[in-house]
Amino acid sequence: MNPEFLIINKKLVSETYIKVIEARELVMNHHVKDISEACKRLGLSRSSYYKYKDLVYRLDEIRMTRKAILSLLLDHYQGVLSEVLKMIAFTNANVLTLTQNYPIHDKASVVIMLDILEMHGTLEELLNQLKSIKGVSNIQLLDLE
Repeated sequence: MNPEFLIINKKLVSETYIKVIEARELVMNHHVKDISEACKRLGLSRSSYYKYKDLVYRLDEIRMTRKAILSLLLDHYQGVLSEVLKMIAFTNANVLTLTQNYPIHDKASVVIMLDILEMHGTLEELLNQLKSIKGVSNIQLLDLE
């Protein structure tokens, strides 16, 4: 079992989490014009919404794809990006897009969007494995869908 995710009865969760889901639905169904209006209507602070919006979902909201966007800072020498891509392939994640900027001060910025639905292991494990590659000087998870 993946310890990061649980299925629990909504009677056990904070009302804030329920309101976050309701706010997202109000916007998606065009009942309000934006998140600010949804939060105001539900009595939910915008900071709470943004804090939990990527962490709480109804079971039927889970899609058949999961995407993660990573930002990496790589040392500018041959083979670093190749090692990163090998590690991603090893976990069975799928690279959807990759953008690499020109190196400045011998560091290149790379942004990678991954489909992680079929990935073996957790995203946290992948991030730790990528951090251990020689030449990866910084890595951040920018977004998760």
